[in-house]
Amino acid sequence: MLGLHSLIRIEILFLLLAWAGSLCAQETLSLPQDQVTRDAVERAGEWLVRHVQTGSLVVDGREQAVSVIAWKDPTLSPEIPDCLAGYTITDTLWASYALSLTHPNVAQKLRESLERLGCNSNSLHEVVWQPLASIHHKPTGPDIVHGRSLGIMTLKDHSVGDPKSHMVTVDVRNFIMTEDPAFTAGHPMLFAEHAVYQSLFEFRKGQVDSALGRLRRIFRPESSNDPNHIRWDTKHGVLTDFAGKSEYDNFLSGQTNFCRQYSFKLAVLLYGCRFMGLEQEFPSEMERIHQRLQDAQLESGGLPHFFDIAGETNSTIRRSDATGEATAIFMLAETWTAKQ
Repeated sequence: MLGLHSLIRIEILFLLLAWAGSLCAQETLSLPQDQVTRDAVERAGEWLVRHVQTGSLVVDGREQAVSVIAWKDPTLSPEIPDCLAGYTITDTLWASYALSLTHPNVAQKLRESLERLGCNSNSLHEVVWQPLASIHHKPTGPDIVHGRSLGIMTLKDHSVGDPKSHMVTVDVRNFIMTEDPAFTAGHPMLFAEHAVYQSLFEFRKGQVDSALGRLRRIFRPESSNDPNHIRWDTKHGVLTDFAGKSEYDNFLSGQTNFCRQYSFKLAVLLYGCRFMGLEQEFPSEMERIHQRLQDAQLESGGLPHFFDIAGETNSTIRRSDATGEATAIFMLAETWTAKQ
């Protein structure tokens, strides 16, 4: 059995590793040299800043000031138009990383809010920014799509263009993940984002061959019988995984002329490949993903949850409004720069 002092030392070591990883990530963010991409990043940052909502929430019996990224999720309380979704993870967490470059004061405010809420970690999504002691792929709770509600903030909204400000509510929500060997083995073979999370986890732990091999298989399958469901279709320039398999199959068979793409999946993959140095190995693939995301960016500066690629024209058709998740990881993917 380890003594109390030994356990404290181990805990301090993990905290120092996380802190060092955070600093390392921050040191590698920089605005792109390409002016078009730079403008896209700055517009994305402005979208995030405009969607910061601040109010009060009761946390552990005390009323606390809280700031989160909030937007209207049409799948959450659709019957209440002025009820916004304030996802702590991934939206607010990833925004607190992405905005550290362009809006450091806002990023700090978001980080402090997450700490008050106890939502600055779920042992999965923060792997894009820092090393983890263990990785948890399995979602828990009754609503794995929207997470668990931490409470409702009520506040006046002055950002919607209505000269008469009105009351809006923000449902602050959190995603809790647990460790499960079956999910650790299965999810990175089914879903593109989980493949990147697992690869980042391994890469940070020094398991470089395994990390790189998993992402290489997305672009270069080992065989036609490869059980990995995640594929980059070079011919059509689209990413597919288990979540979009039926739509992709219909697209290939000609039953539909559109192939659905999810912005956050593409951006997570772009970020992971750049972080692990695979951009030099797959330059044309990275450039095409980069272009897909830029083409999908909305006039508002945000990135939509999903968009479609038209088969005949290969053009981008925007289908949904922006999300904090997609917009924040897009910023990270476009501002991450390898150390010289």
